[in-house]
Amino acid sequence: MMRTRLAHLSKMAIFSVWRRLYANFSKEFVIGVSALVLLGLYYYIFNDFLNNQVKDISEKMQALFINVLSVLTLVFTSLRTGRQLSQDLNSPRSLRFFAKSLGENNLILFSFGILWSLSCIAFFHGLAWFILLLFISWTKLQIAGTAICMAMLSLSYACFTQKRRFSFWPSLQKKLSSRRLSVLCFWRLKQMTYKNDGAQKAMMLAFLTALAHSMISPNQHGLFGHWLLAFCSGLLFALALIFQCSFDLRYSAFEKSLGVSHQEYQITLILLSFIVALLAVITNSGISFFMMEKTELLKIGFLALTPPILVPFLALQIDGTRVGIQLLSVLLLALFIGTAICATNYAVLLLPIIGYYGIQSQANRYYRA
Repeated sequence: MMRTRLAHLSKMAIFSVWRRLYANFSKEFVIGVSALVLLGLYYYIFNDFLNNQVKDISEKMQALFINVLSVLTLVFTSLRTGRQLSQDLNSPRSLRFFAKSLGENNLILFSFGILWSLSCIAFFHGLAWFILLLFISWTKLQIAGTAICMAMLSLSYACFTQKRRFSFWPSLQKKLSSRRLSVLCFWRLKQMTYKNDGAQKAMMLAFLTALAHSMISPNQHGLFGHWLLAFCSGLLFALALIFQCSFDLRYSAFEKSLGVSHQEYQITLILLSFIVALLAVITNSGISFFMMEKTELLKIGFLALTPPILVPFLALQIDGTRVGIQLLSVLLLALFIGTAICATNYAVLLLPIIGYYGIQSQANRYYRA
């Protein structure tokens, strides 16, 4: 009897996912195709970067570079899977919560939670491992141990994180009429600093990545390490901004009801990106100030500010509520510009051009978000 009820609950979960995909087939199809195109381009660029641009670096440095990126990818996948599990199992709109409200047996609910968690971990982690195995050359024992650790990280994140509730200022509507842009901008800064869990963790990792500049010597090989750390730190700062942008667009009906226009939201996001980019430049260049020449210091600042600056121009291109899609878009374009900046500092002049066309292509998409 219990097996039958558990099987019926599992079927309901599978059919609910299928119905969501079927109801939004056109949107999910476009997002899926765009993600596959971006992944293919990312694979081509990354493979070309390793084989051509980094060929002068020793094999140990190449292996370290690949391993660090692989671990970061697995950690991000684990945290994202844990967040999805937390929503699927603990949200008031979840099937498990609905079954519990109908008086379902706790043992069946527990078994369903375990089964659903293992299925999600197998799917998302399996996809990540399928891509990473094209680059890494780990032993079976290393792969098994890392896979178990990442699966435990996903389960831990799903079990021990609680979704914080966001409270709006009671006088927000009154303040918007007098100083709308400043309130919109600094309100989001306050959310990123005190409320948004994803943004807080991304900014903490960005600061830790910037601190690693002090551990690398400024010689020829160490200079590439400084470039890589600056780019990764800037990408993490951009990730914090992406988390905030995703939250804004999921609950944008409140601000739309107050009369916030697309232009005001776009300007607010640009101002916020400038503040975050300035923070990235100060953090990375400040730590490296006494370690290298001014030309290289300027290059590190440009590499750090590039990813956050790109966020407002890509946020509404595909689906602003999807953190992964936004991050992949920013990463792909930032890699192009970052590679050019490594060759010459004048490549930073590409940012205003990209910004102009990004603003034009996103006209009035805030109303449809």
